[in-house]
Amino acid sequence: MKIQESYLAQSKLLTKQLTTQYAANIVNPQNLVTYERVSFELEDTAQLVLNGKLELNYGLSQDAYKSTMLRMGHHSRLVVTDGVFQVLYGGDITVFSNAELIVGNSYINSYCKIRCGSRIVIGDDCAIAYDVKITDSDFHSMIVDGKETPRRGNGIEIGNHVWIGAGATILKDVRIGDGAVIAAGAVVTKDVPPKALVAGCPAKIIKENVEWKK
Repeated sequence: MKIQESYLAQSKLLTKQLTTQYAANIVNPQNLVTYERVSFELEDTAQLVLNGKLELNYGLSQDAYKSTMLRMGHHSRLVVTDGVFQVLYGGDITVFSNAELIVGNSYINSYCKIRCGSRIVIGDDCAIAYDVKITDSDFHSMIVDGKETPRRGNGIEIGNHVWIGAGATILKDVRIGDGAVIAAGAVVTKDVPPKALVAGCPAKIIKENVEWKK
């Protein structure tokens, strides 16, 4: 009990330190909750807009040395629209310069990575399993038949009540409809209709009109 109380006290101290250090970057700092071993790297013009709560490194026990990192470039924005957005331990989120990450009342499990180079939206009631990767940029160009492909696309939109299985990858220019299910290990390169189950690499529709519960 004393260990747990000490851990929570240290976590509260870390939250206070971060909200003080980055006071100019955070809107509604009372909605930031960080547990031990959270690292921030925010450029001066980055903005963290917390209309709902943001919990970072959630679910970590006292003796588990796992960290969560949040990095934000110039003129980037991370917006929590409502409720609570939880990032479990080992999370790694980067919002690059001029990009925007908008998240709702959802969670991402341990060791997830988000790379936002343009715009990523995650709706409410989403369950995103461990080791999922969400990236809206290729970060390198490919030249095919003399034509160079764009590095960044039009972002990613993940609707409400979406279940993304462990180890899945969501790539740029993808829209995932409400209630959809992404199977473990799937690589999503195209839009997913609402209430569809997709699987495979690249992901294809396996079933339609599915429902799921937490």
